[in-house]
Amino acid sequence: MSGQNPSTADAGPDESRFWGERQTAEFPDHRLRVRARSPQELWDDPEVEAIARGAYVDRILEACSPPGLRVLELACGCGWLSLELARAGHDVRGIDLSPERIESARSYARRLREAGAEMGPLSYEIGDLRSHPLPESAYDRIVCWDGLHHIAPVGPLMERLRAALRP
Repeated sequence: MSGQNPSTADAGPDESRFWGERQTAEFPDHRLRVRARSPQELWDDPEVEAIARGAYVDRILEACSPPGLRVLELACGCGWLSLELARAGHDVRGIDLSPERIESARSYARRLREAGAEMGPLSYEIGDLRSHPLPESAYDRIVCWDGLHHIAPVGPLMERLRAALRP
């Protein structure tokens, strides 16, 4: 399949259609580091997150300094950003609508703690951001990674978020 576009290659039900065999200096082959077995598992893999979004996460971590801040992550999904914020020493609360994603986030955090990772307090909650209670003046920073486009209308949520931020 070398040289063919993986999305158009005639592949069987295996993942060769997904992974393809393209490799250049500009597009290195990270498959050995990625643990995903299928496209559905791809974005649950921390290596994929680091490859795809690492620079953006670094910018968010820089904006959330100094350590020790109380941070709320909206639409936290599997919790990668929350984990990084907690590892940077913040007290983090992540909220997501998906029970499956929250369970994944809790599982990843539990495994890191069991492995001896140092991190600040970290909790995850299942909740709909349109109605989930947000305490007033409780957070130093509120972050959201690729989730606000799922909230319509976003205006009422923004008002609640303003109230949840510390002055």
